[in-house]
Amino acid sequence: MATKVLIDDRYRHRGAEYVSINPKLSRLLLYKKGYEVIKNHYGQEVEFAQILTDKDRKNVFWLKPCDSDAAGARKMDRTSQNTRTLSIRALLKELKWKPKETKRLPLEWDPEENAARIDITQIEDDEKK
Repeated sequence: MATKVLIDDRYRHRGAEYVSINPKLSRLLLYKKGYEVIKNHYGQEVEFAQILTDKDRKNVFWLKPCDSDAAGARKMDRTSQNTRTLSIRALLKELKWKPKETKRLPLEWDPEENAARIDITQIEDDEKK
């Protein structure tokens, strides 16, 4: 007989570099490991971020840590010691993306943009099926 640990879906990706997009609240949740990636590359706690988009890469956006006086700086809300949330209403409109439920997406550091890169291509493809 094989036993297994039952893990709720909301905890399944806890140790990975992920963000969650909550369309009902128009919020992005940056999980602990994802926040650590951004913080380590920025070299300090991150309070503000810019959201970057590219018209040639429509299914990708970036979170770039910045100072409060940077153009388009958005305050990151501190939900706990290790997580942050951010309003993304304008981003969802810019991407013309209307997810029907909360989506979890991987985050990776993009040295070219000096920002965290999030790609929604797979989610978009899945929703069109």
